Amino acid sequence: MPAFLATLITVAVASAWIFTTVVYWYLTFLVLVEWFEDIAHLVRGYNRIGFTVQEQLKNGEYKTVQGVFDKDKNKVIEARNIKSDRVDSQINAMHDYGKTPLVIWE
Repeated sequence: MPAFLATLITVAVASAWIFTTVVYWYLTFLVLVEWFEDIAHLVRGYNRIGFTVQEQLKNGEYKTVQGVFDKDKNKVIEARNIKSDRVDSQINAMHDYGKTPLVIWE
């Protein structure tokens, strides 16, 4: 992924109005996949990509932003903030155990 796109998504997430916050004790890969499946109509046929941005907080909890980014409009069109105590190993591996905060879902 081009560096400018990663920067653009990160800035868009930071400035986006995220209306939904959900809390999970244990966030699983399946929870993320199901949300993307539920909003697939927002992605199909458009120049849009799904993404997750994840950060492990100092208290050990995780903050994950999951959303859809429109590459033509350069903005996040749908997103939710997820707070969790833990994430499963598949999510951890996708984010390279904290080394890769942004993951693109295509």
